[in-house]
Amino acid sequence: ADLGADDGAALLRRLVSVSDVLTASYRPGVLERMGFDYASLRRVRPDVIVGTVSSAGQTGPESRYAGFASIFSVQGGLGTLTGYPDAAPAALGDSIDLRVGAALAFGIVAALYDRRQTGRGRLVDISAREVVSNSLGAQIADFSMNGRVAERSGNRLDGALVHDLYRCAGDDAWVSIAVFDETDFAALCHAIDRADLIGKPTDADAAIEVWAAARAPEDAARVLQESGVAAMPYRSARHVAADPHLAARDVFVNVPQEDLNEQAVMRPPWRFEGAPLPPLAPAVLLGHHNDFIIEDLLGGEESQA
Repeated sequence: ADLGADDGAALLRRLVSVSDVLTASYRPGVLERMGFDYASLRRVRPDVIVGTVSSAGQTGPESRYAGFASIFSVQGGLGTLTGYPDAAPAALGDSIDLRVGAALAFGIVAALYDRRQTGRGRLVDISAREVVSNSLGAQIADFSMNGRVAERSGNRLDGALVHDLYRCAGDDAWVSIAVFDETDFAALCHAIDRADLIGKPTDADAAIEVWAAARAPEDAARVLQESGVAAMPYRSARHVAADPHLAARDVFVNVPQEDLNEQAVMRPPWRFEGAPLPPLAPAVLLGHHNDFIIEDLLGGEESQA
């Protein structure tokens, strides 16, 4: 339906009247211009929960600024930490949208719980840049307490003795290694046959590079893991889809898709002991639920007006 037309607006109001939650991802002002601001929607259903996502939130001097995931990343402060000191900040993309969506979901669940206690609805105002800033807990605390501003450090991490990806034999082949204490560092030195480096983590990089370059990433990770060192091969989407560990945990399942072949999709990342997840349903096509919404939910054809 065209929400700018009278019949489309009427249909949305009917939907709101029988719905718990409405979500929207517009700049502030768009819903108001269409007549669907929170105050107007509350007149349709007083306890409705409206979840909004925007670049900088519903209020404030930058609330109507445009933005995308990469902009949220640097605007929220994450660009300070991503990339190398001698290069430009590295903006993140897709994962930012996932974080913002998860924050909206948690906010809506909290609002639904609150409604059970109070009977009132809520406007859930999610600012994408604030979601990013909220993930910088340690860095914000360090600045607040000590006045220190975190700087880009590539793959390095404060407090780690070894923390990097090392090139292995093969095309675009790498192994990720992370060591945080002297015991694990000594185990790493023994695993790469360089016991002479024990106690000298600042001298280890070159030796690890030589050792890793002669091995496939899977072999390098296996040797280190058998020594108790945290290490795993670098994975692309192709590797993840064929990963035997994920296959053993039934992470990917084939779901029949209307008008398409079966599609391999990932199960949700949580599991309940003794309660297997129900079978996954395919993604619906545009208009798939129209009959249910119009005829069943809204009570027949007269609801279309």
